[in-house]
Amino acid sequence: MSAMGGKLTFAAIRLAHGSRQFPRLARTLVRKQCDGDWEHTYGVTIDTLDNPGWRLKIDLSGTAQDRRTMDRISHNMEHETDWWTCWTESSQFHGAGGVRQLVPIIDAFRAWIENGS
Repeated sequence: MSAMGGKLTFAAIRLAHGSRQFPRLARTLVRKQCDGDWEHTYGVTIDTLDNPGWRLKIDLSGTAQDRRTMDRISHNMEHETDWWTCWTESSQFHGAGGVRQLVPIIDAFRAWIENGS
């Protein structure tokens, strides 16, 4: 992983082992972005939904991905538990999905970063 001007450059991230590397990605993001201010406002949030499911939010403000957009992608939205969707909004990556769909959400984030699209 690399930094430009002390900021994490997501385009340089290669997650060879898929979602198992997400904790390292999150740790590196926080370490690279922490400057006394960023960590008090931004960060990575993994939360639960009440249907049940997962929600992932990754703040991109101040990173090389700040203001980069991703059109909403969705998978199996009509299914009760095996659905997921991801998008960007206001310099944040968002993902939500059914209870067994956290890995596909993280994989969608990884693919978006690696492909630059």
